[in-house]
Amino acid sequence: GAAYPRWSPDGSMIVFSANEGQGSTQLWESPPGNPGDGTHVTATRLTDDPGQPSNTAPSWQPVHHAKVTAKPRTAAAGTTVTATGTDFLSGQTVKLSFTDAGGTQTALGSATTTLAGGFTRTVIIPAGAAPGKGKLKATGTGGLSATAVITITAGT
Repeated sequence: GAAYPRWSPDGSMIVFSANEGQGSTQLWESPPGNPGDGTHVTATRLTDDPGQPSNTAPSWQPVHHAKVTAKPRTAAAGTTVTATGTDFLSGQTVKLSFTDAGGTQTALGSATTTLAGGFTRTVIIPAGAAPGKGKLKATGTGGLSATAVITITAGT
């Protein structure tokens, strides 16, 4: 089979094998310069064409704009925060991590998205997290990711 990612025959889009290479489905992503559908910056198409990545009549699919929020947005080290993600791929594992103001990164576990691509998970800010602006990062399959800023206050 063809190695992915590859450029489309006309050079206007990059095509990825969907399902992590386990089938004939391809994901077509246009470059950021393409205005897409007028709502999103890029346009994405999903095709199912066994052995033929040059499908000329693919169906349009929405572009995913993953987002993660943290509540509360200000927290002390060692306390819990609720991470809520939206617009990830459905049924995927999203890895959560936290990087404090000093640059120390800590894995916080993972969450599995719903059919709609969302998740909610309670995580614990590391007890030794440096005060200041930290980042909660959610990373899904294929590199789809989002970051939320959390201000860490000094302990009492």
